[in-house]
Amino acid sequence: MTNDFDKGCSIYQSASAARDRGLFAEAMKLYDDALALLKPVVEAPLIICLYFDRALAQDLGGDSKLALRDFHRALSLYRELKYSHPGHDGVENLFPLICQIEEQIERMEKVLGQPDKGDYLDFIRPRRWPADRLPLTIYIDAEDEDFPELSSVLFNGFTIWNERTGILPCRLVESAVEASILVVKDPLFLGPAGGQTTYESFIDDDGVEWLLRAYIMIASVERSKVEALAAHEAGHALGLDGHSPHALDLMYFKSPLEEPSSRDIMTLKAIYS
Repeated sequence: MTNDFDKGCSIYQSASAARDRGLFAEAMKLYDDALALLKPVVEAPLIICLYFDRALAQDLGGDSKLALRDFHRALSLYRELKYSHPGHDGVENLFPLICQIEEQIERMEKVLGQPDKGDYLDFIRPRRWPADRLPLTIYIDAEDEDFPELSSVLFNGFTIWNERTGILPCRLVESAVEASILVVKDPLFLGPAGGQTTYESFIDDDGVEWLLRAYIMIASVERSKVEALAAHEAGHALGLDGHSPHALDLMYFKSPLEEPSSRDIMTLKAIYS
């Protein structure tokens, strides 16, 4: 039993590494092998995570139907755990992940059978920066002795959107007081996505929501994932409040992409049209 556990965990790690390298077919085979070994010998929380990770590989690999099935499996197993063992540590520890799964299931089921409009405006809460706030001023507080170029990488997350859309120029400022967007690295931040964007805004008489300020909190993340995280959170700060249901978009809730897709660009442009 111990050998199955150790071998299963090792295969699970290899599966996620293959997925992160874009080797989705290989990842799927490894996830299946890990599940066969671990399901008889471990508690529900690890199997929930395995179903979730396999669902991501399926979705990123282009099979959204299989992904939706595994997201549902993870959710169902969590609900069984919560009902049968409400005091189990996994109930509380997995709750943020389960919220993400529920939201993604809702997005995926909403998009089923719909024609592709070229954007996902119907799936987000659009917010807009006033023209008189351009270029957007950005203050970054993210010093890292082991990653001296971190601030530059975070700022590039914004510039890539402007390069691809041509509508939201931005510049760095040295004072938080004069900034429209504040980006702060906090090693104590424990958000499940590695980053979180919040807003100050108001809604005018026509129902348009105008941004006053945006705040991005960045956790300590692996170097290999910083560029994707920076561009994703920049998309939120520029007005894309929500996530795309499509796995091949930067604004997908677990996207490994480092720059916006054509659908991301069309969605942002739709907000400012």
